Amino acid sequence: MPWIDAHMQWYVDDETYAKLQSGEFERIGGIVRRADNKRVVKWLRTGRDLKEEDSGNPFFRIIAHRADLETLSDEELMEFARFIESSSSLSAASFYCGSRSAVAAILGKYDRLRETPDSTQHRQYAAEKRQSLENIFGRTYLPNLRMQVELGYITLVVDEERQLAELYTEEQST
Repeated sequence: MPWIDAHMQWYVDDETYAKLQSGEFERIGGIVRRADNKRVVKWLRTGRDLKEEDSGNPFFRIIAHRADLETLSDEELMEFARFIESSSSLSAASFYCGSRSAVAAILGKYDRLRETPDSTQHRQYAAEKRQSLENIFGRTYLPNLRMQVELGYITLVVDEERQLAELYTEEQST
């Protein structure tokens, strides 16, 4: 876990650190971008932000700390999907309706494989379906959810002490 900058400790993964050292990437404040085209490739995290990794709740890490889905293991990504599916308000979001049956099918097969005697099958399946879930949640669900929060249609309440993140729609608030 390399750290950079003497005044502000920023965490970077080993691959990003190597690319910073080689000059392929450059750091500007709290971001890392490609040196050739200036495209942002990563938002840096401070030591305080690493507290999120101690949380056993993938939804909390993603929603409350704006962590990337890539920080979740394959199995945690499945649990993130399960949390969305099991929440009536989160799964009822209009921007999720088109993906709901695909996620339910993925979770259904994952659960069936977990019950088999071969304990590696469900892990392999989770790895195989990772890209599908990252596309569903990373490209559509989370950006739309975050936009709804920013616009005030959904209220995000975070309890750092208990590591809980609750979302309320306007209908639930009244």
